[in-house]
Amino acid sequence: MKTLVQPSEVIYEEYARAIHWMESIGVKINSSRASHYKRMVKYYNAECKNKPIDEKNDIFPSFVSSIFEIYGFIDVYNAFKEVPLDIIEPIVKKLQMGVDGPCDVSDETKNSTKGRNFLFEAIIAAKFNFPLKGVETIFNAKSDTGFMVEGRAVWVECKRVSRCEKIESNVRKACKQLEDIFLENAVPMECGVVALDVSKIINAKNQVFISKNDSDLRASLSLLMDDFIHKNSRIWNVTFERKNEKLIGIILFFSFMSGSESRSILVHSSEVAISPRHGVSEKDRRLLQYLVAVLKCP
Repeated sequence: MKTLVQPSEVIYEEYARAIHWMESIGVKINSSRASHYKRMVKYYNAECKNKPIDEKNDIFPSFVSSIFEIYGFIDVYNAFKEVPLDIIEPIVKKLQMGVDGPCDVSDETKNSTKGRNFLFEAIIAAKFNFPLKGVETIFNAKSDTGFMVEGRAVWVECKRVSRCEKIESNVRKACKQLEDIFLENAVPMECGVVALDVSKIINAKNQVFISKNDSDLRASLSLLMDDFIHKNSRIWNVTFERKNEKLIGIILFFSFMSGSESRSILVHSSEVAISPRHGVSEKDRRLLQYLVAVLKCP
C-alpha cells in the first residue's frame, strides 16, 4: 500500500511543479480539470486548511476531489521528469488527453471517461518505471503501455472498471488486444498482463475512507484488495483459460482519499497488486513476484 501524508502546502508545491513540467513538455493545461485542481488546492491553503476531516469532506467536496485527483499527475511527473522529450512523447499524448473530462470523478458518464482512461495508462507506465531495479517503461509500446524486465517485454492493456459485472468483458477485450499484439510483433520472451483500475468498484460512492490510525488504514486497504481478488479472481482466470499462455496475470489498482482519526488528516491511499494466472509457469510466476517486490520498495 502507498499512503501519502503531506501538508497541503507541500502538496500544492509538488503539484505546481508537475503542472510546470507538463506545460514545458507541451501539455496544454488552459481551463482543464488539471488547472481547476491547482486553483482549488491554492484556495484551500489560504482559507480552510485547519478544518476537521469531516468538514473538509462536507463543506469542501471539490477540495477533497482535487487532492485525490492530483496524485495521478504527480506520480507521472515523478517517474518521467528526467526523461528527454523525444523519448517521452507517447506519455505527453496521454497526459494531453488525461487533463480532459469532468473535474470530479463522480460526474463521469460513459461518454466522458476518455481523459481518466488515458491518465490511468500513464499512471501504470509510471508505476513500472524503476530503471535502477531493472524495470523500464517501453514508451513506444504497441499496447496501452509496457515495460522491460529481466530482458522480457511485458505488454499491458489498461481498463478502468466501474462494476463487477463489467470485469469479464473488459478482461476479454484486453486479452484480445494483447493477443493481436503477439501476432503482430512476435517478440522473443514477450508476455502480457491486463491492468484494471477498480477504484469505482471498491469505493462506488467516492467517499473518504476513515480509519482510527495509520496502522489500521494500511491493514484495511490490504484486506480490501485481498477480498476483491478472492471474490473476483475466478472471473479473469476463466477468461484466461481460453487465451494465449503468454497472458500471465492481472495488475489491480485502486486509490481513494482516506482519513486518520488519530491525526485528523486526509491521506491519499493507493494499492497495487498482481494476481497471477492460474497455472502460470514458474518462470512467469518469478517475474510477477519480482514486480511485486519492486512495487513495495519505497
